[in-house]
Amino acid sequence: MDRFRSFVRFAFGVALVGVLINLASSYIDDRYPAARELLLGVALGALVLWLLVLLTQYVFSYLVGGRYAVEALILNSRNELLVYRHPHHKVMLPPGGRVKRSEFPNFALQLRLEERLGLNPRDYRFDESFHHGIDGNTGHLGEIQRFAAPFLVQREIHRQRGFVQFHYDLIYVLRLLDDQTALDSPKYNPVHFVDLAALQEMVAQQRSFPDVLDAYRRVLATLDGAQP
Repeated sequence: MDRFRSFVRFAFGVALVGVLINLASSYIDDRYPAARELLLGVALGALVLWLLVLLTQYVFSYLVGGRYAVEALILNSRNELLVYRHPHHKVMLPPGGRVKRSEFPNFALQLRLEERLGLNPRDYRFDESFHHGIDGNTGHLGEIQRFAAPFLVQREIHRQRGFVQFHYDLIYVLRLLDDQTALDSPKYNPVHFVDLAALQEMVAQQRSFPDVLDAYRRVLATLDGAQP
C-alpha cells in the first residue's frame, strides 16, 4: 500500500510538472518566442535530473537497506535445539532465512523450513508456551485471520550478503511432533539437536553465535516456568 501511494504521488507530481511546463511554454511562446526552446530544455533537464535522483535513492535503498528474516527455534521432546551449518556464516545456527519482498513472515517461515530442511507444517507446531491463541481464529473476527507473533525480534548487524547493512530477525519457537522426522538438508549439513551444554561449548569455540545461546536460554527458562 505504501508503495502504491508513493507511485501515485510520483505520477501526480510528473503530471503536474508536465501541465505547468505546458502552460509556461504557451505563455512564453506568445511573448518571448526566442526563450521558449531554452526554457523548455532547462525544464526537461530538471525533470530528468529529478527522475535520476529518485531512481538512485531507490536503488541505494534496495542494495543497502535493512531486510527481514525468520528463524525457528525447533525443539524435540527433550527440549533440545535443532541447528544446522549455515553456508554463509560458517557456523551452526537455528534454521530460517530471509523474508522475500513478496512474502509475509508466517508464510516465509513455512517456506524456508520446507526449502532448507524438507519440513512441512504437519511436522511441527508453534509451542503454546510462546505463541498463545494462534488456533483461536474463531468468533466474530470477520475477514480477519490471526497468526503467531514472534517470540523475539532482534536486529542483526554482523556481516550480511552483498551490500546489505543489517536485517531484523523474527524468531519463533516450534515443537517437532516426531523426533524421528527425517531432515533432508544436503546444503546445510550437519543437522542435529543440541542441549544447553553442547551449545555453550559451540559458542565458546565460535562455532555458533552468542545470540543463539541467549535465545535458547530464554526458551528453557520459559519452559521451566511453565511446568507445574
